[in-house]
Amino acid sequence: MGYDIFSKICAALWLLGLGVSCFSHQEFIHADAYFEEKTKENADKSKDTLESSFAKRLKQLPIPGSFALDEVVIGDRNAPVTLIIYTSFTCNHCRKFHLEELPIFMEKYVLTGKVKIYLRSYLQDVGSLESSMLVRCFGEESEEKILEMYDKLFGSQEEWLQSKNPRQFLKDFFKNLTPNQTYGDAEIDACIGNANISAGLMLEEKRALHDLAIVQVPAFVANGNVRQGFLTVEELEKFLKLDAQRLEGDTPQ
Repeated sequence: MGYDIFSKICAALWLLGLGVSCFSHQEFIHADAYFEEKTKENADKSKDTLESSFAKRLKQLPIPGSFALDEVVIGDRNAPVTLIIYTSFTCNHCRKFHLEELPIFMEKYVLTGKVKIYLRSYLQDVGSLESSMLVRCFGEESEEKILEMYDKLFGSQEEWLQSKNPRQFLKDFFKNLTPNQTYGDAEIDACIGNANISAGLMLEEKRALHDLAIVQVPAFVANGNVRQGFLTVEELEKFLKLDAQRLEGDTPQ
């Protein structure tokens, strides 16, 4: 059975509240390589050719709005500029942005109260889904905890993707996250099997595909405008027009 059909069946099971036990490391795919290859070889093709099989199936599912998750907000909620960032934990361009550019941007604009960030997940594969679910389960204590998980997941990305059993690697990662904060098998399995969280993340994905036409990450949304692909801090400043320093707040899309 191909990955496309498998994903559709599993997604339907989640919506029925039957959990995600059908997923195993055999179904894990390295989606960022797929996006890089398609982008280089088919740059002039329609956006549909750039969507992963997983994303296409999610796009077709009728997910009720009641599954919507709370936004993950970084920074002062009253900051005048809103930046929405879509990332996948299995995307190497997302890793590069998060580890190299985001800390500079945070220090310059977020910690100073000029910009608030909405962090949203983009589901390219099973690994990006399950990692996003675990961050949702265990990172809601504070934005510092969320950022710590992002830092450590992206920092371990290469080892994770090259492991023989990526799903087990991910579970072990959360079991040994910090000396003072670890999670057991029961907690991790309960999170991965949480139908409400998986449905909420899929609803978030549908919004990215339907409303914003996002087919590549990282992706940045501000004031209704979308930029897809890796951006430096300087490019992000131009996109947000921070040199003009808007005073009125934005409305998240």
